[in-house]
Amino acid sequence: MHRLTQILGAILALAFALAPVAPARGATAAPLTLDALVNGANIVAYARVAGTHAFWDAATGTIWTATQLAVLDSAKGQVATSLVVAEPGGVVGDIGHLFPGVPRFTLNQEVVVFLYQGPGDRLRVLGLWQGVYGVSVDSATGDRMARPMVAQAEPVYQNGHAPASATSSAPAGTRRLSDLLFWIREKSR
Repeated sequence: MHRLTQILGAILALAFALAPVAPARGATAAPLTLDALVNGANIVAYARVAGTHAFWDAATGTIWTATQLAVLDSAKGQVATSLVVAEPGGVVGDIGHLFPGVPRFTLNQEVVVFLYQGPGDRLRVLGLWQGVYGVSVDSATGDRMARPMVAQAEPVYQNGHAPASATSSAPAGTRRLSDLLFWIREKSR
C-alpha cells in the first residue's frame, strides 16, 4: 500500500510539473480593473523570467515557487535590476502543491507584473493572474504588445448604473507595451 501511495504521488507531481502554464479559470478573486491594479500595486515592472525554483516554506508548511525576474523597465515603484516574486505552490521532489489561479512563469517569458509586498517580506502578484500581462512581438509591426493573461471583467450594472470602476480611463485589452507603461506612469503620479 505504501509503495502504491509513493507511485501515485510521483505521478501527481509529474502531472503538475508537465502541466501547461495557463491561467486557472476556476480560481476565485475579486475582479480588478487596470486602474485597481495600478493603484493597488507597490511595483509595476516589465520583466523577463530568468529562473524559478520551488522550496518548502516552514512558516506556511507548504511549497512555494520563487521566480527571478530580470527587470527590463519599471513603471511604478523603486525597482532594482532584478526582482524575486514568491507564490504558493510548486513541486519539490515527488510532492506537488497546486493553488488554482496563482501565476506560474516560464523561462524567458516576458511579462508586465503588478506586485505588492506580502507577508514575510515577499513580493506577490496582485489579483492572481489578473496581475500579469503577457508580452509578445507583433509579427506585422514588430511592436511589443502587452495583453492581459485573463480577460478583463465586464462591469455589472445595478439599478441602471455602472460602478465607478466601469468608467475607468484605462485602455482595455491588448495594447502596445510602450503605451501601457506610459499610461501606468501617468496614472501613478
